[in-house]
Amino acid sequence: MAEKLKFKGHWSELAKANQKNLKPNQLLLDYIQTIKGKVCIALFSNLDKTSIQAIKNKLNLQDYFEKVYFSYEHKIGKLEKQLIDKVLADFKLKTEEVLFIDDFQGNLEKAEKYGMKTLLYTDVKTVKKELNTLLKCD
Repeated sequence: MAEKLKFKGHWSELAKANQKNLKPNQLLLDYIQTIKGKVCIALFSNLDKTSIQAIKNKLNLQDYFEKVYFSYEHKIGKLEKQLIDKVLADFKLKTEEVLFIDDFQGNLEKAEKYGMKTLLYTDVKTVKKELNTLLKCD
């Protein structure tokens, strides 16, 4: 990222700046809590270690997600086959039973190649409507 931004400092300076911009989406987290227990919910993240620590300092992620997968801990990207296989094994699922939600179309395309259903995240209202339809909720 530093190269793309033509940033001359150390990458850790970018990471620290990024931490200041991290703000939990409370509307989304509130919704996740309403469906937790009805479906298996996991978080995948490619964020750097320092940014993840900043989030962990603000939130207890286990309040929202059954499992959390950080690419830096596994030393592979969130959509690499080895990590997908681990998630599937952890939840005892097949890829076609997974709904992958992301705000980046490229990640959705990769998830689709694995056979997952996908949903582009645009806002909480849209995700809630789509998921409630899938889950047949009010």
